[in-house]
Parts: sequence; structure tokens; C-alpha cells
Amino acid sequence: MKQEFKVTGMTCAACSAGIQKTVGKMNGVRRAEVSLMGEKMQVEFDETVLSSQEIVAAVESLGYGASVRSEGTDAKVQKIVSAPLPEDAAQKLKHRFFASLCFLVPLLYFTMGHMLGAPLPAFLKNGSNFALVQLLLTTPVLFINFAFFRSGIKAAIKRVPNMDTLVSLGSAVSFLYSVAVMFLLPLREVSMTLAMNSLFFESAAMVLTLVTLGKWLEARSKKKTGEEVEKLLRLAPDTVTVERDGERKKIPLRELCVGDVVVVMQGDSIPADGVVLEGNSFVDKSALMSPFL
Repeated sequence: MKQEFKVTGMTCAACSAGIQKTVGKMNGVRRAEVSLMGEKMQVEFDETVLSSQEIVAAVESLGYGASVRSEGTDAKVQKIVSAPLPEDAAQKLKHRFFASLCFLVPLLYFTMGHMLGAPLPAFLKNGSNFALVQLLLTTPVLFINFAFFRSGIKAAIKRVPNMDTLVSLGSAVSFLYSVAVMFLLPLREVSMTLAMNSLFFESAAMVLTLVTLGKWLEARSKKKTGEEVEKLLRLAPDTVTVERDGERKKIPLRELCVGDVVVVMQGDSIPADGVVLEGNSFVDKSALMSPFL
């Protein structure tokens, strides 16, 4: 059978490729195709060997969200129209970004302010104190954006690394290296010079904060795009008039088939893509759409 799934949490081409690779290797799966922009996956599989829930579980084990989409054209259209926009995701990313920013701004001041001639507090002129303050400001940023590490580690374990794997790896390496240098500072006479040149706490925090900003902006764009798609989908009529066997009759939109002759009367909406066979009229081209997309 062929089943369509809704997949959430994908951020890059590596995400969709990893899901497609994992699902494609499952016993009973004949073909799997994942669409990053459409946030969907089509799987052709043997239902006697594999169930839809097992496919959903395989996707969720990679750190993504998955659910079975309703079958039928009308159900798909209704699901898209009534589905909530990703406002919650955008709000969460917004809160994460500003919370991270509250720690990142003072961290950047302490680590780079002296390069611009900004004064440092007296207690920060000691190398160990200088490193400790950076550690205390960086650690909350890592916890606020722990979702990167959770998703990245899961993907790495499954051998399908994605963007989160790269982000979490870069941030973790910068943080752990800086922690190791921090413990060496009391053993060095030039601890302050070493602290200023060899600590990269701000890099670990900045990577996470800037990527969170990018994801927030992406979620906002998806929200606006979803609103426009919803407006278009609402233009699709519930019923259409077709001519079959020389008779005109109204049928539900879901029963419209390829090859049907559709009769569009004055004021009617055009229900699907097609070729004009006869007649003439004025058409509002902004309303031309296909509900099967």
C-alpha cells in the first residue's frame, strides 16, 4: 500500500535524506520519498510486513515528529485548511533566542569589550575569574538550546547526521576545549593572557544563538506562507458540476477524476487544473489553483 505521512522538525536537506534513508532500509518498504518543503513523506510498503505506526516510530527515533495523514483529496484539503499554523514553534524559538541573547550580550562584553577599549571590572583581571564568568554565562545558553544536542546526537547515533549534529558538535567542542583551558590557568604565570587568547566560550554560545535566530525567522516565514496557502485552499469548491454520459450533475470534489468534463458556470470557482474545451468568459486568474497539490 501507499501511505502519506506528515513529518515535522526537518531543517535541512540532510534531515530529509536521513529520514528517507532510514525508512527506505526498513523491511517491507518498497519506496520512500521525503519532501523537505512540503514536510511530508510518501511510503510504499507491504502492510503485511510493516505497519504505519512502525514507520512513524522509526522517524521519531531520529528526533523528528511524524504522523499518518488522512487519505482522500477532500480530507487532505480539509486537514491543511484546519491545521494550526506553526505559531507555537515560532514563539518557542523566539523565546529561546531572546533568552540566549540575555546571556550572550554580557558574555560578548566581557570577552571582547576590552578590544574596543571598554573597561573590565577589577575582579575580571584575574585569569581564573575571567574564565569562570564566561563559563557561568555560557552554560545557560547551552541548556536553553539543548534541543540542538538532543536532535544532533540522535541523528549521529543513527548514522544520519544533520545540521543539528554540526551545530551541536561545533558548540560542544568550543565549550569543552575552553573548560580544559580554564583548569590550566592556575598553573600558568601568564594566565590572563592565556585566558584572553585561548578561551572560546563566546563561540559556543554565539553559534547556538545565531542558529536559533535563523530557525525563528524560518518558522515565521513558514507561518506567513501557510496563511497564504490556507487562503488559496479556501477557494476550492465543495462540489463541482460535471458532464457524464450527456448529463450534468453535481458531485463532491473528492469524486472528480482525470478526464472528467467540468462545467464552470458564471461565478463558480475553477476546481482543478484543466484545458478549456469550449465557451468563453472572464476569469480571475488569482483564483486558479489545484486542490490536489
